[in-house]
Parts: sequence; C-alpha cells; structure tokens
Amino acid sequence: MTPISKNDYINISDKEPINLQIFNLLKQKIIECQFEPNSSVSENEIANLYNVSRQPVREALIKLQECGLVSINPKKSTRVTKISRLAIYESIVIRESLETNLIKQACALCTKEHLDTFISLYKQQAVALEQQNFSEFLYYDNLLHQHIILSTNVIRAWDIISSCNYILQRVIYLALKIKVYKGTKYLLYNDKMIKALASANKINAKKELLNYLQEPLKAFDKIIDNCDNSWLCE
Repeated sequence: MTPISKNDYINISDKEPINLQIFNLLKQKIIECQFEPNSSVSENEIANLYNVSRQPVREALIKLQECGLVSINPKKSTRVTKISRLAIYESIVIRESLETNLIKQACALCTKEHLDTFISLYKQQAVALEQQNFSEFLYYDNLLHQHIILSTNVIRAWDIISSCNYILQRVIYLALKIKVYKGTKYLLYNDKMIKALASANKINAKKELLNYLQEPLKAFDKIIDNCDNSWLCE
C-alpha cells in the first residue's frame, strides 16, 4: 500500500457519514493512482490515522468494491484492482444504456438556464486541462454530465452512472498523467454535445455522447505500452 501520511489527514465532520468521507478520500487516491493497482489497503492503518473505528472504514471499502476499485478477500487482504479493459467496457455499456435515452430527453427539456450551466462547466473543464490540473478536469467533466442527467429529472439514474464512472475516470487520469492522452477529444465531444442540446438535435447529441464514451477504451490502449504491466489486466 502507498503509505498514507499525516498530510493526508482530513477533519472527520459530523455533517457527513464517516464511511462516506473515507470512501471519497480513498476513491480519489485510487483514481489518481496514489494507491497503485494491486497494492494492499490496510483497514487498521486507515482507522488509526483518522481515529475512527474499523466499521466505517470497512463500509467504505465495501462501497469501493461495489464500484470496482478494490477487491476484498475476507480475512486476508484488500487490494486495489488492476486496470481492466473488461471493467472499462462494462462501465461504458452501463452508461450507454442509460445516457443515450436520457440525453434525448435532455434535448427536449433543456432550458437557457441549463445551457448556461453546461457552458460554464465546460469552460472550467477547458481551463483545468490547459493548466494540467487533471483532478479538476475530471471533476468538471463529471459535474457537466451530472447536470445534463439531472436536467431530465431522472435523479436516481445519476447514482448508477456515478458508481460505474470511477473506473473510467481512473484510466483517463492515468493516461493524462503519463502524457499518452491529451484530453482534447473529451472537450471536443462535450462541446458538440452542448451545441446539440442547444439546438435540440437528439441525433447529434446521442452521436457525440457515444463518441465521448469510447474515449476511455482508446486511452487504455494508449497506456498499455507505457505502464507497469502489473497494473493492467485484459
């Protein structure tokens, strides 16, 4: 396991469940490969660092397993999952099945207020990429697609999409970090999606969404020859 230092300390708040706070911290470290694929995650170490019981840590790890980011072997070890083409493909299929229908609904329901929000998030994403701030780049990308889905009022759909999206963010982040992927295609497809939403063009909106969703597989292909093979699995 990549050691957690005191610099990683967060103030555990009463305003949010402890297990969710720990889940979000560990999730981000896995997405950004601070916890390397196949490395072990110590339940005791995390609990001791944040001065919490093992129960919320265990709950956070179970949630990470449900999202495909760790694998729990009871009474043995918890390991960060390797980056898998199959897991990427499965996540894309789930997103496609939900979002292709919802983006057509978004075309019909999109208001000027929605569009202003989409454009603002897109511009912030573009700035983040220009500044090579990959965490913010993915944050605004995620927020943009969340707002598109929420504009349809099908609120629960985003929970499902979000839970499978971490795997896709992970591979994009790594590809950006090792400079085999520029991220400009992500921006291009988001820009075209927003324009399609503005003109209520359902066909183009769906087309650009499908293009966008294929980018993580393309990024995976680019990192195969540039990463430690122990990080990857087909």
